[in-house]
Amino acid sequence: MKETYRCWAEIDRSALRHNANVVRDRIGSAEMLAVVKANAYGHGLVGVAQTLANDAQLFGVANLDEALALREVVPHPIVILGPSTPEERPLIAERGFIATISSYGEAEAFHRLGPTVINFKIDTGMGRMGVM
Repeated sequence: MKETYRCWAEIDRSALRHNANVVRDRIGSAEMLAVVKANAYGHGLVGVAQTLANDAQLFGVANLDEALALREVVPHPIVILGPSTPEERPLIAERGFIATISSYGEAEAFHRLGPTVINFKIDTGMGRMGVM
């Protein structure tokens, strides 16, 4: 049986590029992080990342697997927005990904691995992942 979808989204890459340029113009010298987690929200990690590569200075993904896949496409810094497992941390540090941490214990774990760029997740009241 042929798989059919009841809904879909078509991404116009020129419109995406235009929107990124508008953002770029408005933020001035600030860096732009393009969040492409979950396969660019179902729109295709590779295509979306390639489209945004000239505008974004960083990319954000959910996990190490996405970071590894994205590294094949763009040389930009990659922020892993989700939590990492103890087993993933050495590879995150080795590959130069930016880890997101939400506890002192995670900070200590990455510190033991050597210099690593980290992103602090701050709990702003939702009670989810984050340092209070």
